[in-house]
Amino acid sequence: MSLLSVLKLPTPTHFLPPGGGAPIAAPSMPGATVAATPAGPSGAAAKGGGDAGEPRAEAQKLRGAIDARRKQSADLLLRMQKLEPVLKARVDAASGAEKKALADKQALLAKEMAATEKAVAGAEADLEAIDSPGTKREELLAILARQKVGGKVESATEISATGLDPYKKNKINQDVTATTTSYADGKATTETVRTQRKVDLKGYTATSFQEKAVTDGSTTARASEEKTTNVSLGGKVSTETMQKIEVEREDGSKASLETKKAREISLKGASQTSCSVLRDLGPEIQWVHSYVTDDKIYCIYRAPSADLIRQHAETAGFPANSIAEVRNVIDPTTAD
Repeated sequence: MSLLSVLKLPTPTHFLPPGGGAPIAAPSMPGATVAATPAGPSGAAAKGGGDAGEPRAEAQKLRGAIDARRKQSADLLLRMQKLEPVLKARVDAASGAEKKALADKQALLAKEMAATEKAVAGAEADLEAIDSPGTKREELLAILARQKVGGKVESATEISATGLDPYKKNKINQDVTATTTSYADGKATTETVRTQRKVDLKGYTATSFQEKAVTDGSTTARASEEKTTNVSLGGKVSTETMQKIEVEREDGSKASLETKKAREISLKGASQTSCSVLRDLGPEIQWVHSYVTDDKIYCIYRAPSADLIRQHAETAGFPANSIAEVRNVIDPTTAD
């Protein structure tokens, strides 16, 4: 049952299709729980199967329908704003069961007004994004998803390296972001990968960030992971990993889950621990040396089996994710 029928208000004629009949059903739109769907100057809001084409051109096709929905929602909001003080006066004057029934309608009116305000604001934001030449590709694809446009937009990747001042950019200091966007089956997908590396007076810092966001109708789900590795000038290594999942719903509410892990390793302390465990295991296993990268440590051993290496790693607190036997060694002299 609609709000208008609950409040015993007539349905506006522009909410009905030509020739009368039932009100037109509203499509999925942020907060639009009462706005209707006009045909709009550009015809149907959604397109059938096949390729959806270039995002900006497809978004432009939706402009007329979005603007018509904005106007209808704004008109309905104005009607409800005029009704609000009238209903409040009736609630104040009533008593008993009648007062309770009117108070329930008052609460329903407030809820619908908030939802309609969101619908107007959402439509205005979409129109502004469509008209702005600076709107990002992922924002345009999200508009297509909210309007349930059919078809497919091929993926595209944009590379940005604006995170560092020009004089700081070199083979070590880097800040690169790759953003890949695509659209298919009514879903807009944005995948972001950012890699940062820098060296300063405090040492070396590397950060990797990955996020995947999927917009399906009026719901957006995001999953991300960020890992930061710091190596101080004194040789101390610390790592921090943060993972997050977030879902934003039609009504603007969000649900999220976040986990965070941190670890700090002193190279000297790690070496001392490794040597101590080696002494306990006996002379069969020897640790030659290790190579420390941004986020991994590669260790060279002399040992009769992979099991013994794995035992050393687990006992020392440095889990061995993979172990491979060195079959041969080559260097520049191999070419002679």
